[in-house]
Amino acid sequence: RTMGFGGATASGLSEIGRDSRSEFKGHSKVIQALGWSCDGKKLATASAASDVRVWSVDSHKEGKEQVLEDHKSSVDGLSWNPTNPDVLATGSADKMIRLWDLRAKKSLK
Repeated sequence: RTMGFGGATASGLSEIGRDSRSEFKGHSKVIQALGWSCDGKKLATASAASDVRVWSVDSHKEGKEQVLEDHKSSVDGLSWNPTNPDVLATGSADKMIRLWDLRAKKSLK
């Protein structure tokens, strides 16, 4: 699948790519949710395939991806910490809410 974000904006987000359009490929099933980090440098996407992907939109690392895979079923929602761009919460049909520390690349126990 391909996702395009033409003219995307977020607080603190600079222009993405040369023409303000970037495409990120990686999910094998439908995307259920997406959200920008508080610093505007990361985009998280949640999938029906039980994975979450965090995409770097920083001009120096654009497209770099981190895959989070602890859920056992469709990930239907996500929310970034409003002050820390390295903490993400996800909710799944597996009846679990997970908090992720992206620096450690794992969910918090």
